[in-house]
Amino acid sequence: MDGLNAAHETWLTGQLKSGDIEAFKTIYREQFPHLLRFAFGIMRNKTAAEEITQETLTHLWEIRESLTITFSLNSYLMKAVRNKCIDYLRHRQIVERHAAAQHKELLLTQDITDEFIQFSQLQQALDKALETIPQEYADAFRKNRFEARSYQEIAEEAGISVRTVEYHISKAIGLLRNKLGDFLGDSE
Repeated sequence: MDGLNAAHETWLTGQLKSGDIEAFKTIYREQFPHLLRFAFGIMRNKTAAEEITQETLTHLWEIRESLTITFSLNSYLMKAVRNKCIDYLRHRQIVERHAAAQHKELLLTQDITDEFIQFSQLQQALDKALETIPQEYADAFRKNRFEARSYQEIAEEAGISVRTVEYHISKAIGLLRNKLGDFLGDSE
């Protein structure tokens, strides 16, 4: 212990093990300041260092009857404080990683929600715009873009040439681009 000889430390430890509260108070009073400095050197956080130092000394009282010290009480307490600091820092790191992951997930969910809303709005605007263009253009466009049908399939079904289907879809795209220009952010 700080400033105590080995015989006194051994006597205090023996008294502690037998439940002597005054021995515990002496250990607490003498060990707390330098254990706190040691913990603060690791933690760089006064509140956390105080909590860890207090927990370590309180735990010493709780386990006093089964306490086994092989070198010195001071060394035992320093090692206990160091281990508690390491555990605290590891736990804090896990908590921070978890919080960061939750934040990232929240942002991702928010992005997906925003994209879904934008897509829904675009789909509504497109449906409205398709109602305003000539029916043959809108039909050719829907079959090609929404049903993934080829120009050939559309031409055969409608009984028109592939060239006419190309013309209808081209005209539909041009008209839709004009009608959806504000929505799409086009500067045309």
